[in-house]
Amino acid sequence: MGGSVNFPDGWEGSSTTAAVAELVAGIVLPSIEPLATDMAAVSSLPRLPSLNRGPDGTGVAPSQLALVQAFMDECVGIVAAFNALQNRAAASLATVLERFATAAEAERRLLGLDAWQNEVSTAGTNAEIATILGISEAAANGLVDHSTVMVRELPATHERLASGELGWPYAVIIAEETTLLRNNNLPTDGVTEYETLLLEKARDCSLNSFKDKARRLRERLHPESIPAAPATPAGAGP
Repeated sequence: MGGSVNFPDGWEGSSTTAAVAELVAGIVLPSIEPLATDMAAVSSLPRLPSLNRGPDGTGVAPSQLALVQAFMDECVGIVAAFNALQNRAAASLATVLERFATAAEAERRLLGLDAWQNEVSTAGTNAEIATILGISEAAANGLVDHSTVMVRELPATHERLASGELGWPYAVIIAEETTLLRNNNLPTDGVTEYETLLLEKARDCSLNSFKDKARRLRERLHPESIPAAPATPAGAGP
């Protein structure tokens, strides 16, 4: 990969990547203290709620149980908010990785690399992503591949991910299942229709259940996408 370059004057995209990196680095998350800091005050209250009214003459007097349950409800809401934030961040990262992959493809094309050189170059660029993220090179290859599929081929899935409503593992399943259809030369309209059905099924569905539903739906709608069973060697018994 090259070093710094002077972009043409007036080109608005020249500082896009740097500006995004600065914005992301400047994100400040709220400070959250361990619950032990609040439990000391809670311990002075009655363990269980009573029928007596609270200090203001209304409701139920506060208790350790009521406050602990309130803490739990609060934490569930925070977990949901962090999950949505994580999903939105995953969508943004997918876009960045697609930009990275597109630039790397252009670099290889401009250098006129042959097939073997292309393979080595791809392994090298993806290894850089693996190092940055602290993941294996195989995981980085999958991450880049899934990101490019989502951004280029699955705009509805990417949009749902960016809204925070869809989790990354669900989006990966959609990317892999629709890729099987494309590999079987299914028209774009058919792939889009299948994607739409999967996005509906992903709502309020566990990951394992969604994966199974996605496979069964694909096999029912497009049986030609079912992988052929491996041939049984001659003379092999049942």
